[in-house]
Amino acid sequence: MTDANDLTTPSPISPTAAQPQAGRPPLSGHRLGAAVFAGLGLLCVAFVVMWHWINSTPTTGEQKTTAHLEVFKTTASIAVMLGGLGALYLAARRQRTQEAEHNHAVRTAEINRNHAERVAAATEDDAARRRVTDLYTKAADQLGSDKAPVRLAGLYALERVGQDNPDQRQTIINVLCAYLRMPYEEPLPVARIRQDPHNDLVRQKVEMQRPRWEEREVRLTAQRIIVDHLELVTPDGDGSTSWGTYPLDLRGAVLIDLDLQGRRIGSARFEDARFIGPALFSKARFSERAVFVHAGFHDIARFTDTHFLSDARFTSAHFATTSSFARAQFESVAEFGETRFNGDPTLGHAAFARSHKLNLTNAKIAFDLRATGQQWVPVDSPYPPGWTAVTEELVNKDQARVVTLGKERTSSEAVNDTTI
Repeated sequence: MTDANDLTTPSPISPTAAQPQAGRPPLSGHRLGAAVFAGLGLLCVAFVVMWHWINSTPTTGEQKTTAHLEVFKTTASIAVMLGGLGALYLAARRQRTQEAEHNHAVRTAEINRNHAERVAAATEDDAARRRVTDLYTKAADQLGSDKAPVRLAGLYALERVGQDNPDQRQTIINVLCAYLRMPYEEPLPVARIRQDPHNDLVRQKVEMQRPRWEEREVRLTAQRIIVDHLELVTPDGDGSTSWGTYPLDLRGAVLIDLDLQGRRIGSARFEDARFIGPALFSKARFSERAVFVHAGFHDIARFTDTHFLSDARFTSAHFATTSSFARAQFESVAEFGETRFNGDPTLGHAAFARSHKLNLTNAKIAFDLRATGQQWVPVDSPYPPGWTAVTEELVNKDQARVVTLGKERTSSEAVNDTTI
């Protein structure tokens, strides 16, 4: 905002405006008076000289009278001419002065008007910013309420502020991510007694879990706001609700039924995050680093057709049940060292643009042998090129078979290594 003290008013008449179009500059008042008096003096001298010359000339009285009249006429004509010229000059000078004063007044009025408009715009901008700040502060305060409806109202207020003020959107996304990073415990299941649905003990347990269920709804709303305003990979509409592609910082967050399918995501940090319910990333597009180090997927995890344009790090992540990376595209680092999979993650069907940056060292794939009809057979296209199962073992009282992955050995290494 421009400070009013920084605004300077130009002089009434600029040097350029004061200069005439051509020729000499106009005479000042003193110079004009001197010129008039000089002209009159010269006229008087000429009159005296002519008068003396007539009188000294040997002529008749009638001729002298005629000459005197001619001198008077000539002198009067010259005087009238000088007076007329002076009057014309003064009139022109007065007109130019009036025009200069008018132009100065117009310029001054324009400067004052522009200044007033700038001050009004700055005042309006300050008022708008204060309104946004007040709304944002009030909504953020509501998130700290112990009542779920108040927290929900705060979330919707933040969403409205972000929709109306694009410069506040990343800040609001950061606040929502910070809220999801707060500690949270899932509600515990309560076994209802069919014979007595109105059992006091059951009702007490349900009431004890109510705050957790309410907080669950609040967190689902925060997730929905984050997801709904991410840009779609394939737009379907005018995009009026899209806030673009922005980074997500959800380290250590508890995320419930997260669905980021088909969304464009900037940098994404999910270190130590817990995914409860399905975690769906199919056809998503990560334009920057995607970090899932030590993340825990407690339900289905889908990365089918997901595109990672930068590093994708899943070091020590744990997939408790079905996961899929079929047709996923990795353009840079793909880190799966120490990752634990339960069931085939279909990494053999993924595309690695830089295979030398793929790491599956000590990644483990566990197969549940308790499922009806399940037998131990190699999965179809089980591993990416260059990687293989280095160990296979039965665990959990032979209820599961665990495969540990490692680099394929060359023929020369196989000859020299007798431990294979």
